[in-house]
Amino acid sequence: SDWSSDVCSSDLRIKMSKILLSLFVASSIAFAGLIDAIAIKVNNDIITLADIDTKMQLLNINKQDAVNLIVDEMLFDQEITSNHIIVDQLDIEAHMEKIAASNNMTLDQFIQAVKAQTNYDIFVNDIKKKLLKAKLSKKVLAGKLRYATDEDIKIYYDNNQKLFSIAAKIDVIKYSAINQDLLVQVSKNPMFFNEAITRTNETIDMATSSSNIRYLINGIDNGKFTKIAQDDKSFIMYFVKEKKEITVLPFEKVKDKVFEIIMKNRENQFLKNYFSQLRLNADIDVVR
Repeated sequence: SDWSSDVCSSDLRIKMSKILLSLFVASSIAFAGLIDAIAIKVNNDIITLADIDTKMQLLNINKQDAVNLIVDEMLFDQEITSNHIIVDQLDIEAHMEKIAASNNMTLDQFIQAVKAQTNYDIFVNDIKKKLLKAKLSKKVLAGKLRYATDEDIKIYYDNNQKLFSIAAKIDVIKYSAINQDLLVQVSKNPMFFNEAITRTNETIDMATSSSNIRYLINGIDNGKFTKIAQDDKSFIMYFVKEKKEITVLPFEKVKDKVFEIIMKNRENQFLKNYFSQLRLNADIDVVR
């Protein structure tokens, strides 16, 4: 009797275990299917729940912001495809050469400076996106933008002279550490302290400093940190305390640059309106 009862109890446990295992497998499959399920259709392309979740985690943003960003990116890619726009390696290298020249650097020096500050592949991919946008702009903007007049340029120059000023010397605090994460902590909280961080006060002479340092510090305002870069043995970062011996570049010397800035601002505003209209006209279907 006791033996028979034990056998029945054992069989029951085995059956229950199989049922629970089946339920677990079924729920796992259902969950996987849900993650890969279509969330939104944008014209003929789809966005899955996994796409949204990945974007949220990657950029640490909420669901609605992630959806908006993905939809915008998808609409942009669709426009690039429909307009047959291509950016190749020669386009990218030519653009990098221009940036290098504007910073008084050779292409090799510029590439090394970039690699010391950020992920080079991500940097190149960002350039590709900018060039794609520029080519799309050229195509859709043809004859639709009002060109900046000499009066427009002079007014912008007078009202934004900070953009066209250079400092001969810059007082900085230099932070260096073997562990890059320590400098990230400092950039988030300047009061952060760790004995593994070396902190020194320096005055950088922009005329004699290396091209890497000029590129790193150029354009950084007082009271701001530079990006984290890498030298031979450690990671470095500068906090800009004060810019000294500031000179405003003459109007005639920067006139072309001011024109480019104004036209770029007008172009960006046009494209913002252009893509807003694309979104309004797009066939966007929210599935779940």
